[in-house]
Amino acid sequence: METALSLPKRPVLNVSLVMADNRPLTVESAGTYWALSVTINVLYSLSHGYAINRGSLDLEGPLHGLDWAARGDPWVKVAVGSSLLSNFHGLIVLDSDAFVYQVEDAVEPYLSAWRMTGEKVDKILALSREENPRLFQVGGRFNTGVVIIMNTYTSHHLYRSWAYAVESSDKRTCAPRYKKQWSFEQKPFEICIYNKKAYRRHIVALPPGDPINLPRGKWIKHYPTYGYFLRNRRYSLQHGLLNAVYRLERWRTCETQGAERPLSCSRH
Repeated sequence: METALSLPKRPVLNVSLVMADNRPLTVESAGTYWALSVTINVLYSLSHGYAINRGSLDLEGPLHGLDWAARGDPWVKVAVGSSLLSNFHGLIVLDSDAFVYQVEDAVEPYLSAWRMTGEKVDKILALSREENPRLFQVGGRFNTGVVIIMNTYTSHHLYRSWAYAVESSDKRTCAPRYKKQWSFEQKPFEICIYNKKAYRRHIVALPPGDPINLPRGKWIKHYPTYGYFLRNRRYSLQHGLLNAVYRLERWRTCETQGAERPLSCSRH
């Protein structure tokens, strides 16, 4: 008899989640927000047959000519993403405090709705707009804590432009200070990627939290590192883990019941 958390069929697309954190999972780390986030995302990946990779700046890849060690840790998302992209149809690149909430949802329907797969493909990257106006000037209008990117020729050029943007000596644009200072790769994304027409027409700029980013994200949640959200981040991730187990168990049970499934199988 099939158990509730049995491994799934082969997914439609070869997708990998990429987490910008490779701290070891140990007894001491149990209960930390980032360990809880990793656990939830591993459960999601296993349940749908996706890969999951956790990265660091200590790597060589397509952009190995850059001095990644001289950059702040958030740049790992660009470094590892650019290195892994050619191995998959697409990547879901996440901050260490971002996790999949609606774990029963596969990525393929979202990609199709955003025209990133299917017959009419014209988008290669999706992310959400930033909600807090106070962050616009320094942090930019977009939140790069959750980025979904497809493996295309243009995507590789986009990653390269993003990575090399802060190598310029032109301080009026993507200043070199973003290598080590907040908002790291986020503000350069807006200035040197989204503001270029060649890239902007291929980018899906989603409303905040609909369905990704922010604590209210319907599919993928992301907890900011300030104020109330920072103080309650670990509790929220603990709830997220219990939610993931509940949703996956209910999803598997409902799948096996087919047309006879009860009303409790409708989306919560």
